[in-house]
Amino acid sequence: MIEETALEAIHNKLDTLLNQHGLVLLGIYYCPHTPEEGCNCRKPSTGMFTQAADEQGVDLTSSYMIGDSVADVLAANAVGSQSILVKTGNGQRTEREILNGKLSADFVGDNLSECAEYIVNLEAQR
Repeated sequence: MIEETALEAIHNKLDTLLNQHGLVLLGIYYCPHTPEEGCNCRKPSTGMFTQAADEQGVDLTSSYMIGDSVADVLAANAVGSQSILVKTGNGQRTEREILNGKLSADFVGDNLSECAEYIVNLEAQR
């Protein structure tokens, strides 16, 4: 697990980078609990997603979730979002679960840019 001060620094950097491109984060959601605590916000549980959806007025079934872990894909599938696996980080290991038929993702991208391009193309078709 990461220390909260380190996580806050990451969030601040992300916010700064997005602001440079005219983008604003409406909220940042994370689970501070250990797996042993059995909370409903640690992925693949959906509590964090439903909280964000309620607070931000988001339709999860019209949303996309990009992640690199089995838990990310399972959580996206559980809330009805498009599940997108990025092969960076843990993604290559997670992709093996997909290839073995143990997991299903809507799209697998080599990097975040490819995943974003997939979303842009899907949205252009709507």
